[in-house]
Amino acid sequence: MFERRRQPPPGTGLQVCPVCRADYVVPVWWEEVENGRLRLLLRCGECDTHHDVEVAGDVADRFEKEYLRDLEAMEATLERLDRARMAAEASAFSAALARDLIEADDFRS
Repeated sequence: MFERRRQPPPGTGLQVCPVCRADYVVPVWWEEVENGRLRLLLRCGECDTHHDVEVAGDVADRFEKEYLRDLEAMEATLERLDRARMAAEASAFSAALARDLIEADDFRS
C-alpha cells in the first residue's frame, strides 16, 4: 500500500483582511486568554481596518512564523534594492568624476 505523505499545515489565513481581502494584515497587540488561546488585535496595512480574533495557540504560533518569514523576505528585498541603488549611484558618480563634471563647488553648503 502507498504511504500517504504528510502535508504541512495550511496557512492561518490571518494575514488576509476580512474587509478588503488584501494580505497585509499584521498583529498590533495580543494577550493570552484561557485554555491556551490568544486574543489578537490585527490591522490591515491596505485599508487600515482593525479587528479582534481569538485563536488557538498553535494557530497564533503559525501566524507568527509566517509573519516573521515575510518580514525576513522584505528585509532581503530591501537590502538587495538598496545595494543596487548604491551601485547605480556609485557608477554615476564615478562616470561624472571621469568626465570631470564634478567640481569642489558642487559640495559647498
